[in-house]
Amino acid sequence: MPARPNLAKASLPSEMLPEQALTNLRERYLTINSSYGHSFVWQLGNGGGFCAEMIGMLKLLNACFASGLQFKLGSVSRPQGYCVEHGFEDYFLPLFEVVKSPILSFLNKPAYGLSRRFPVKRLAANAILKGAVGNMMYSFNPPKTPSSASYNALRNFLQSDCDWWTAQEVIIESLFVYNRDTTKAVNDYTARLSRTLGDDYISLHIRRGDKISEAPLCPIADFVEGLPPEVHSGLPIYVATDDQQAVEELRRQCGSATIISSPCRQRKGYCQRSFNLLPPSARFQATIEFLQELEILVNSRLLIGSSTSNVFCWAQYRKGNRSVIDLTPSA
Repeated sequence: MPARPNLAKASLPSEMLPEQALTNLRERYLTINSSYGHSFVWQLGNGGGFCAEMIGMLKLLNACFASGLQFKLGSVSRPQGYCVEHGFEDYFLPLFEVVKSPILSFLNKPAYGLSRRFPVKRLAANAILKGAVGNMMYSFNPPKTPSSASYNALRNFLQSDCDWWTAQEVIIESLFVYNRDTTKAVNDYTARLSRTLGDDYISLHIRRGDKISEAPLCPIADFVEGLPPEVHSGLPIYVATDDQQAVEELRRQCGSATIISSPCRQRKGYCQRSFNLLPPSARFQATIEFLQELEILVNSRLLIGSSTSNVFCWAQYRKGNRSVIDLTPSA
């Protein structure tokens, strides 16, 4: 088992920096980003999971910052997955310049099937996009920047010697800002839940569903072993999972512990392909419900999960890797 972290109540990102300081960072980033002469255009809404695409976007933001490339987003003409209309702005405040062209959704893809064996596909897409949109770098040709260079660039930007995790946390908090509707939905849910959960609790993220095709699933017993003794003295546990059976199994193994999960979300395993087939309104509502639960994970005293799940990884970024237990076995 990983070492148990200090269970002192973790500082929330909003407490780490005053709101005005985060706003100033956001404005400073806009000024610096727009000053770069060359651009990289990233495409969201490729049918991947919300957190998978956000993590990919964060890494490329870091790389562009270190490489002196202006980060832009491509317009979404064929929304897929969590994207239902605009992409990033479906859930977040506008921030990045959006390059508009109907062919971006078709050609500006992070990868092409068999492109390593047949690189002509990428070369052709690159030539078409440069002719139709402009001489920029595109998703299939991302900047390759060492993580150390990205970290140093971020520390210079933040004017701080903070560790890598804290730098990521501050960047997310200042740049990935929920829009008014998302903020209201998240705040309303957390306010309702706090009546039974309170402000001090442990959170578990248990991923099932189609994740088994990518990595072994963490047994419930591992989650139980990671729980602190306080859960048997009244400290509640919030469980965010895509499989209600995991909640029932946890209850059987935890005895008297107080376990809370969303009563209106009876799930039987998440499947990205099935999600992508839903109509836009259903995908949007499901994503809002996911963001509501994500905030519960981030605000917990201790988060337990596995880094084989992008949801856990995004919450780990949001928490600055403080008070987090990763159950993933070491290689």
